[in-house]
Amino acid sequence: MTWNGAAKGSYIVYGHIHNNTDADYFPFLKSFPNALNAGVDINDFRPVMLNEMIKNNQKFQKNL
Repeated sequence: MTWNGAAKGSYIVYGHIHNNTDADYFPFLKSFPNALNAGVDINDFRPVMLNEMIKNNQKFQKNL
């Protein structure tokens, strides 16, 4: 998996996985620190700004 700018520290934002850590693809997604889950499940069920999304993703991955 790659995206334009991935090697330069850019982010990719994805959704629709909710907080499903049992999915086969989850360990793969977790291996990319700049891949951000935009799902409401980990973002307090509300829209968030990028800096908050980054913090929420870090917290989510630490709690696994």
